[in-house]
Amino acid sequence: MATKTVILLDHREGLLAKTDQTVTIDELSADKSKWTVIMEAAVEYTRILLDVCSALHPVMVIAADQSLTFLNKWQCQEGMCKIVETLARIGPPKVTEETQPDLTTALQQCVDMGLSNSLLDIQKLLLGEEPARHARVICFTSIDNPAHCVDIVNEYLDSNSNEGKTELVVFNLVENKESTELCDPHHVIHNVKPGNLFQRVLDTVIKYHNLTITTITSIPMKEEQSTNTQATAYNVNIVHPVVELPSCPRERLTMKWSSPKNAQNINLKNCVATYPVTPLDVAERPTICLVNFLLVGKQVVLEYPKPNLSVVLINHGGTIVMHYIANSVRSVFDELTPIVDTPGGKVTDYRGEELQLNIKNLELCPHPPPDAVECELPLHRSLLELERFSACFPLTYSTSPLDSCGISRIFGHSL
Repeated sequence: MATKTVILLDHREGLLAKTDQTVTIDELSADKSKWTVIMEAAVEYTRILLDVCSALHPVMVIAADQSLTFLNKWQCQEGMCKIVETLARIGPPKVTEETQPDLTTALQQCVDMGLSNSLLDIQKLLLGEEPARHARVICFTSIDNPAHCVDIVNEYLDSNSNEGKTELVVFNLVENKESTELCDPHHVIHNVKPGNLFQRVLDTVIKYHNLTITTITSIPMKEEQSTNTQATAYNVNIVHPVVELPSCPRERLTMKWSSPKNAQNINLKNCVATYPVTPLDVAERPTICLVNFLLVGKQVVLEYPKPNLSVVLINHGGTIVMHYIANSVRSVFDELTPIVDTPGGKVTDYRGEELQLNIKNLELCPHPPPDAVECELPLHRSLLELERFSACFPLTYSTSPLDSCGISRIFGHSL
């Protein structure tokens, strides 16, 4: 089910309080504020949604203080760069002598924004389809009585006949014992310590959007030359949707890095499913090296636990996609058995050169202008050439009458 997500960041003065979490820059460490902790967690939640689920689950991020600051909009396909730039522009919460507004008003406005039309909803309306009306409002804050705030929002939902179409999830930073307070089936309050917020947020996004984590092991990386050590194998965790294929396990998997020689011919393989992926920790050095390796156009083959599938990671225009390749008896990336001379014939007797030449000649060329005659379309011409070429093609020179006459190149000419 398509779900719109509105993320609300509490940007009020109270979030300037320090926590027990630290950040280290150039050997200097400092305590993180509550604003820094919730901002990092919200950015990671948003990044996973945009990288993996943006097609069905659009996301909007809002910061609330005296007014609402929109970090992105439904109708604009703005990515993480826009959101991070806006966060840097608004900066941390500001100390002010004005009375701090209540968070319930901002939550009510976020509920209204969640029910407004996103770009995906507009596209469905233009196609005559019913848009998704289900929304989830996720609030990151640190207040003393979040239950009272949620009760007011619940009354607002009931008064507007929302009929349970909006879920409210509150991540509330606490210094004492953490807990999860369930108000009703559609509204949850997580009282979390700052050090455990990221893991709680990760578990939440995985649960709500049917995601899973896969660990890539044995990634070869060269260490710094000054250490005079050999290459060390590293692990990288990636997040992606649960694989909806028969006999595929739904639990967390571990797949080993593999580098077969013929892994670059993925376009010729039988791909049965594709899933977008995103790294779990973008700041780790092994993750950075793996992503850069993929972004330059290279491919990574993973050893899947079951023999009937192979997995390949490929970059498509900046999006890393996991391809599931169907195998018959063995992996499609295994080395092919070499052809050797047998009593039935010699290797040099096979007409591999002519077959390769004609396949190359049948490759489609760019489409002609719209005013071209129908019979001149590349697809039609290629089909005619293929039908003529494959009507009778002896596999060996010894069985080809034309070759014995010295005119085997006739296949390269149009009749």
